[in-house]
Amino acid sequence: MINKEIRSLTGIRGVASLYVCLYHFYQWFANNNKDSLFVKNEYFFVFASHGYIAVDLFFMLSAFVLTLSSAQFFDYKLKFSNYKVFMQRRFIRIYPSYFFIVVITYIFIYQYNHTILFLCSLTLLNILIGAPYMLANHWSLGVEWITYIVFPAFYKLSVLIKHNWWTYMLIFYGMLTLFIVGIASPDYKSFNYLLNISSGYYGILRCFGCYLLGMAAFKVFKNLKTAIFYKNIFSIIITISIIISLFFAKADLVTELLFMLLLISIARDNNLVAKILSSKIIYFLGVISYPLYLIHFVICLNIWKIYSFFKTEKIGIHSNLSLFFLYITLCILLSTVFTYCIELPVIKYLNIVSKKKDKKFGKETMILDESKLKI
Repeated sequence: MINKEIRSLTGIRGVASLYVCLYHFYQWFANNNKDSLFVKNEYFFVFASHGYIAVDLFFMLSAFVLTLSSAQFFDYKLKFSNYKVFMQRRFIRIYPSYFFIVVITYIFIYQYNHTILFLCSLTLLNILIGAPYMLANHWSLGVEWITYIVFPAFYKLSVLIKHNWWTYMLIFYGMLTLFIVGIASPDYKSFNYLLNISSGYYGILRCFGCYLLGMAAFKVFKNLKTAIFYKNIFSIIITISIIISLFFAKADLVTELLFMLLLISIARDNNLVAKILSSKIIYFLGVISYPLYLIHFVICLNIWKIYSFFKTEKIGIHSNLSLFFLYITLCILLSTVFTYCIELPVIKYLNIVSKKKDKKFGKETMILDESKLKI
């Protein structure tokens, strides 16, 4: 048992967020620079276009840490009061920042148009009625919110079933769900990538499949008796294998399994890959990862305006590579400001309010970042 923060799980969020940033920038770049070597090179094209799968890592990571943190709520009894606190924690973790970005988008990008879409987006449930989100990347928040609703029931079932075969069943059904999502989606024939699906009930199933794998990863981690999973060589091999798999368009299911093994490997923070992910810079990116995920798409939508402005001002932004670094810099700077001036103060305030309210009823809870829990 390790009595410290799981810094590597925070760090891996930062890496995943940067990969999503690259993915959305590259989509814009490829559409506007079809003759570029970065677009014509098949391997780089596939790697950059594979950034959507980082969202699956977010889902899996959420399931892993929620399985860890839910013991205090659901290990003994699945009570409505505990379920309410669980949902309250998830709401405070994701909704205030989301609400702020949606309002800013409605005012400054949509300029008070599409009010019905705005109101629908405030519910986070657009995907249930087939409506788009105000920002395309917000689909993942919607499907994860829906998954939160049913997560406690699956967690309780996992607690009641203590046999190892249940872990294997979680892996099997998780992979089966993702396979079905890939081949049954109406977009399967038109897409080169198996799991690049973010709409309708297939998007919900994609999240659910990743959650099953994340829960399985935690059960393996908790019950694992062999040390090989935590060795440097194992974590390095898994990391290299993940990178290689990202160069192959149809290798998504392999990548999903490798993600699961990576989470198991780094969760003790004691091997080389875990230490790299725990380093100050990558850990910092993990701290700002949620605002980075929310904000980067707004910047990406306006990247052409930014590019035109700098070309007009003639300050030396002449290459697409420079534009990419400008984009990443803006994303990180704005996300940092958002994290420390909006996200964390709001969570702290709501945490205080929640604790006062719970004390009034004779109980105490805390809204926190589950990756900072102890193992």
